[in-house]
Parts: sequence; C-alpha cells; structure tokens
Amino acid sequence: MEIEAVLEQFMRLSGLDEQAAREWTPLCEAAAERIEELLPADADPNRLRLILAAAGEANYRYMLARSTGNAQSFKVGDISVTRSEGGGSAQEARALRDALFADAAPLFARGHAGLWQVMERESGSVGQ
Repeated sequence: MEIEAVLEQFMRLSGLDEQAAREWTPLCEAAAERIEELLPADADPNRLRLILAAAGEANYRYMLARSTGNAQSFKVGDISVTRSEGGGSAQEARALRDALFADAAPLFARGHAGLWQVMERESGSVGQ
C-alpha cells in the first residue's frame, strides 16, 4: 500500500497540515499493514477503499493518542483560544473508521470479512 496515499487521506480526515501529519507517518504505516494483513494474497492494496480504511484506522488511533479530556486555553490581548479534546472526537473517528472498514470489507479475505461483519452487528456502531 502506498503510504503517501494513506498519509494524504489521513491529513484530510484529521485536519492536520502536511508537516504535522508527517510526524504521524508510523501510525499510517501500521494502519496500512493492518489492512494489508486482511487482504487475500492477490489483492491490489492500493484500491481507494483500502487506502481510506487505513487512513480511517490511523485517524482513529491518532484521536485516541490526542484525547486527554483536558481543556486548554489562553488569551493574548483581545484574542482567546480554547482547545478541548475529549472522547467525542475519538468516538466520531471510531464511527468513521468503522464505516470505512465496512465499505472495504468485501475486499478482505473471506475469513476476515466475515469476522468484520460479526463485529459490526455486535457493536452496532457502523452507520450511527
């Protein structure tokens, strides 16, 4: 899987600029490996649905890493900035990741696609 393609989609999902996203390249690589492990040997790992699934996985892991539940704010003159990262962002990233995985599931090896469908039904998180 082309990591640059995963990184590009990760930037779109996370809202990070290129420089900030590059710091998370290992996360994108790990997500791409995870997706590739689910594929049959003859599958093309560069299909858009698979790249998006990898980016969704990387974004979810990024949001988990960044979720601290703490609010941070500062004020300089008349300008104030408040940054709040909580579970909501990670939950939204999880729902997106689950939807992207479900979309890619038909491309996974038969055993893995079936497992994902069972996980979908049990969690009930896809499509919410």
